[in-house]
Amino acid sequence: MKRICCSLLLIVSIAFLFAWCITPPAFAAAATPNRLEIARMPGINSSGTASHEVVLSAHVVQELYKHTLSLPVAPADQLCPMYLIANYQLTFLHDSASVLHVNAVNGECQPVALNKGDVRTADSTFWKLLNQAQAMGIAHN
Repeated sequence: MKRICCSLLLIVSIAFLFAWCITPPAFAAAATPNRLEIARMPGINSSGTASHEVVLSAHVVQELYKHTLSLPVAPADQLCPMYLIANYQLTFLHDSASVLHVNAVNGECQPVALNKGDVRTADSTFWKLLNQAQAMGIAHN
């Protein structure tokens, strides 16, 4: 009887372990963006035109997405001058489902808002990756 219980416990444990190993990548794949929509609005203080691009290169999209999530949190007491070069609305998508919506401001403080309570500070790598993605984008009206 003890041998049967141990065997049954081993089989159940292996089944749970197998299910745990297989399931996370399936969920991760569903949440990994493979498309990016970029809407750019020029600031009051800058020249330039509004644009809207769609980026279909999954590698470029995922690199920008991962870097965006790794940006440092912006200081809570930071005061930013109204100098604004451009405002970017980034929508990371997996097929047609939204994964993350980001508002990035290219200006004096360079805040990147992931949601209402999560504001980060952009770095030069973020802007480089965004410029690369925008250059690869297909104009969308």
